[in-house]
Amino acid sequence: MSENKRVSDSEVSRYKNQYVDYRRQVQETKNFADKLETVKGNTSPNTLSSSASANSNASQKAKAEMAPKNPEKEMLTPSQASVSVNDDLPTSELSPKMTQFIPSIKQAAQKYNLPPELIAGIIWQESRGNPKAVSHCGAMGLMQLMPETAAHLGVQNPFDPDQNIEGGSKYIRQMIDRFSGNVHLAVAAYNAGPGNVEKFGRTIPPFKETQEYVPRVLGYASNFKASGLFIESTTTMRA
Repeated sequence: MSENKRVSDSEVSRYKNQYVDYRRQVQETKNFADKLETVKGNTSPNTLSSSASANSNASQKAKAEMAPKNPEKEMLTPSQASVSVNDDLPTSELSPKMTQFIPSIKQAAQKYNLPPELIAGIIWQESRGNPKAVSHCGAMGLMQLMPETAAHLGVQNPFDPDQNIEGGSKYIRQMIDRFSGNVHLAVAAYNAGPGNVEKFGRTIPPFKETQEYVPRVLGYASNFKASGLFIESTTTMRA
């Protein structure tokens, strides 16, 4: 008899605990339902619309951040660009690498109404002042003229510094004229071709090489200008 009583007490205790757990779960469910109703009651159509609009704006912002940015608007000025590449063009290298080409650069600059430092910047970016340079795609000489381009420009020997500088300067002048004096686009066209600049709405094409090429050339040009190698020139480079 006492044994049966002990079993009964154990069962009562177990059921009691289950009941307490059940009541707790019911209360938690009720609290959640009350909160849900409160949220619904406080959310007007305008609030939902604003929330949707905010989500839409956030989505558009994310897409805008992922999309290629307008390179022309965000391009560094020559002065700013020179800061980012200044370490790549120590002053000690300017004289031995470029001094020998100064007369040819000045002559071409005067002939085509170009800043000589712009020509020098292209030369440094393209060949580091090596008149015998040949790229993997066949571009030749100081300003890396492709065979077809060299022929079109009347360059008979692309490895001759004078002819190469003459041809490359003539070409960059053509690009500047084509893009209404915009040096950024002209330099981009020198690298990627004028067709690609046109294709992307007369902006700098979203190619990694070209996006890096333009500020580097303009940065080098600024460094050359600061070096005083072309101090006698009165032609200045416009951004």
